[in-house]
Amino acid sequence: MFGGLGALAFGVYLVLLRRWSKDPALQPETTALTVVTLTALVLGAVVLLREPGAFVPAVVTPAALTAIAWLAIGPGCLSQLLIAASTRRITARRSAAFLLLNPLTAAITAPLLLGEALSPVQAVGAGLVLAGIALATAR
Repeated sequence: MFGGLGALAFGVYLVLLRRWSKDPALQPETTALTVVTLTALVLGAVVLLREPGAFVPAVVTPAALTAIAWLAIGPGCLSQLLIAASTRRITARRSAAFLLLNPLTAAITAPLLLGEALSPVQAVGAGLVLAGIALATAR
């Protein structure tokens, strides 16, 4: 259920981002910075409300700091910047098709980074996603 709600929210975000990106005042960098900042503020408030002690853990390892830095810079900031910039450069259909590569990329990198293997059903699903992307971007 939460995954579906997250996908719905992200889809609405992309549609609205595309709509508002036509405004010259909304530069991709400004939009990405605003999204990341507001996300951090809202999630910070959620953490403080749910478990205040978890906001500043007692022990922080170098591996945890590296992971947080990578997640903040790569998937957090850089992805938002590239998504915002792409809304002005490519059509919504192509943008949506490329974003469908997210779960496929996770499925491909999971065996490499986590030692998790794809099941046959997941492999078929990945093939169907690739076929769908090919069909959607062929025109």
